[in-house]
Order: sequence, then structure tokens, then C-alpha cells
Amino acid sequence: MTPTLVIRPFRTPARGVARVPGSKSITNRALLLAALADGPTTFSGALFSRDTRILIAALRELGFAIEADEQARTIRVEGQAGRIPRRTARLHVGNAGTAARFLTAFLALAPEGVYHLDGDEAMRARPMAGLLAALAGAGCRAVDPAGAPAT
Repeated sequence: MTPTLVIRPFRTPARGVARVPGSKSITNRALLLAALADGPTTFSGALFSRDTRILIAALRELGFAIEADEQARTIRVEGQAGRIPRRTARLHVGNAGTAARFLTAFLALAPEGVYHLDGDEAMRARPMAGLLAALAGAGCRAVDPAGAPAT
């Protein structure tokens, strides 16, 4: 015998509260915007995932002060008004494509900076040519480990 599921339409307006999880993509965008801001930015409802933790770690390596409270789902970033505090850094993005692409463009804010950006094997295989070409067109220089133009 096949079970039967009876669906009855609401006869009155539905009421309740739904708490939806944060978004990895929006959290990463908010992190970079907060780093670009002049002074502190605190946001709530952040999603803590491997990718957002990678971006937080990278921003800290770049010299940004960040306080993250996973329980409260809040992040506080001390923005530097478009300035990257450290002129050199080694950043590892794992397989976080959003972090890799956002950081690549973000690092172009420091023309005198020298940054080494790397990731997992899978990340190294992801396409970045369009972004790198756009940045090169704006006067940025990205090179691979051998010193050849990055593609």
C-alpha cells in the first residue's frame, strides 16, 4: 500500500519566523568591502565556511584586524580606506574560487606590493585568464612562479 500525504491549503495567513543561513558569497563580498572601508565595520548573519575562513585568514595575513565570532555569526573588520597594510604576503586560498578571484583583484590596490597567491591543485586548474587580462589592461602585473606572465 502506498502512503498518502494530504496537503491542506492554509485558510489564514501563515505566521512564523524563518532564519535562513548566511551566504558564503555575500559574506566574502562584505569582508572585502569592510577591508576597503575607512574604519571599523561590523556585520551579522555571516556564514562561516571553509571559503570564508580562508578569506579571513588571507585578510589577516595582509595586516587587517578582524574579529570573528562564529557563535554570534558576526565579523568586525578594521578597514584601511583602500590601503593594504602589508606590502608582501604569501596567501593560500585552498580551493576557494571566490576568495582567489576577489583577492587577485583586491591585491591590485597595492601597485608596489608583492604578493604570492596559491591554492590547491584544483584551484590552479581553474580559469583566471579573463581576470588576469583585465588587470593587465589596467597596468597590473601577475606572473607565475617562473616569472612568466600568469594566465
